[in-house]
Amino acid sequence: MRDAVMSRVGGLGLLAAALLGPAAHADELGCRPHPIRWQDDCSDWSDRELTGLDRLRYVPMGGGGQAWLTVGGELRIQTETFSDSSFGLEAERRYAQVGRRLLANADLRHGDGWRLFGQLISVGEDGREPGPRAQDRDALDIQQLFIDASVRLGPVDLTLRLGRQEISLSGNRLISTRDGVVVRRAFQGVLVEARAAGARLTAFDLRPMEGAPGVLDDRPIDRESFHGLSLDLPQGKAGLTTLFLFDRDRPEAHYVGYDGHERRRTLGARWSRAAETWDAYAQGAYQWGEAGGQPVRASGGMAGVGFNWPGARALRLATGVAFASGDRRRGDGRIQTFDPVYPSNYGFSDAPLIYQTNYVTASAEGSVRVGRARIGAMAYALARYSDGDAIYQAARPLTATLDTGRPTAWLLQASGRIPLHRRVEFYGALVRGIAGRGIDRAGGHNVTYSRLQLTARF
Repeated sequence: MRDAVMSRVGGLGLLAAALLGPAAHADELGCRPHPIRWQDDCSDWSDRELTGLDRLRYVPMGGGGQAWLTVGGELRIQTETFSDSSFGLEAERRYAQVGRRLLANADLRHGDGWRLFGQLISVGEDGREPGPRAQDRDALDIQQLFIDASVRLGPVDLTLRLGRQEISLSGNRLISTRDGVVVRRAFQGVLVEARAAGARLTAFDLRPMEGAPGVLDDRPIDRESFHGLSLDLPQGKAGLTTLFLFDRDRPEAHYVGYDGHERRRTLGARWSRAAETWDAYAQGAYQWGEAGGQPVRASGGMAGVGFNWPGARALRLATGVAFASGDRRRGDGRIQTFDPVYPSNYGFSDAPLIYQTNYVTASAEGSVRVGRARIGAMAYALARYSDGDAIYQAARPLTATLDTGRPTAWLLQASGRIPLHRRVEFYGALVRGIAGRGIDRAGGHNVTYSRLQLTARF
């Protein structure tokens, strides 16, 4: 398996080098590829003389320069290894898996305010135990396909987006693109954005997509819906404040003593500010609703601060704290376990070991530039919010951990990110999960995880 991994990584490197040509200075890039590709903006390339693949980033489509096409793509190969994917609390799963992802997007825009965006995805995965997940394989499908219509109504700029889309809400940590796995998260429905006087209001009515392994067979998840509002207040010297309200209705939720339908609402606020030498954020959320006749009452929050030293090394140090409530008293007719809505599978470190509910955590991290590379280290100290609830993994409770003690684990990570070309990046990470009393008493043990990833984007 390791030989296959290295063969695939090497093959991608040769393909990327042949396809992308010689490296260029960073200041030549412009029109930077974003992780969410509809955020790419190449409108200022209309008067540039383009060569190579850059010609695809701005293609005039007639109409006196009012219409243009932007084409982009991504090729990624990723290998993950696990000494045990569940701390030994379930059937032991040692494996090395290789995931491959190919994305291609086209963005047709017109100066009058309309836009058509489409993105195709093809992914594959080998080696995962006990087998691939729904988000690991997809022969060929539509990742995104939507149409935008933008108009100005007095002082308000209004945008209507209809179709399949990835969403981004001002740094809110409850909705993730799930980039750690091969199939990113997408939703289908309608989104409306209104901007005026520095404020932005976003409203949406969406259904999350469910991946399938065949060709053009992805569908919205049956009987699951996601509605919400997000308001960015005008940003000033005090920073950016975002208020949000979500309404999630899903057919299956999993807690200790309950599996079934749930409707849950989330009301919260987020604040962030970035200065030249420091940045900070804070977020809090309260949830209520109903699951199987039981009322839902839960809460979660986080806060952190980082310090940056400019210079050749670009040293950064940061620390943070967070919590998500768990059920304090099982069987009392209430569910107090926090739902992280649509989180990343990789919430604490790069390893998908602990799900983001029923926990308190403190973290510290640092990074420094060494040549062209960015080298980092981080540590998470995790404990249970409530000893009466379980430790969770993959959105399900590990029932063996009930009443085994609050300390959960230490997660220690070292990582490195190296730009090999203005379009090619290598990333590597090593995580050590040290079992705390809550895992050790349940029969668990320490685990090791690693990731190697090579990504080419244009």
